Amino acid sequence: MKLILVVMLLLAGCASQPTLVINGSLQHASESSSWQFNGRFGASHADESWNGGLQWRQQGNDYLIRLSGPLGQGSIQLQGDVHQAQLTLSETQIYENADAEELLWQHTGWRIPFAGMRYWLMGMPAPDYPVTELRRDELGRLVSLRQAGWLIEIRRYVSVQGIELPRKLFLQHARFNVRLVVDQWELSS
Repeated sequence: MKLILVVMLLLAGCASQPTLVINGSLQHASESSSWQFNGRFGASHADESWNGGLQWRQQGNDYLIRLSGPLGQGSIQLQGDVHQAQLTLSETQIYENADAEELLWQHTGWRIPFAGMRYWLMGMPAPDYPVTELRRDELGRLVSLRQAGWLIEIRRYVSVQGIELPRKLFLQHARFNVRLVVDQWELSS
């Protein structure tokens, strides 16, 4: 099943400033084992594109990811942990596999690097993949990274209560491009 939704995702000037809610004492974003964000995404491959909303909740190794199209059309839910993933396309279309990325690829034709993205979204390299290129800015923040066959560029950070978190990320693969804009962060220690 190929999902095709053609909508403009990144409208200049329409994004609100991201916010960060911190429960407990948190010294650095990477120390947080539980976090979530709301944002928007755009993904493209050849002549196809898919744009919409993105909600991601991470609690330790457990995750719940919701991708939705404009006005709620074409929503997908992906949930699981390091051992199992479940993809829900509709009430009657529920699939399982040990690998979330492979599961999404099999049933939608989209390849999204969920395992690495968990870390890239926090502004750090994924620990399970070799890094072939890495650049940081003058503040020590990750700016670009080549890992797991992807070029990851963090185009904008937001500083909230002294914690620097990515706000805008671009991910490029040989055949796929993904853009993420985070509108709201929430971290728990």
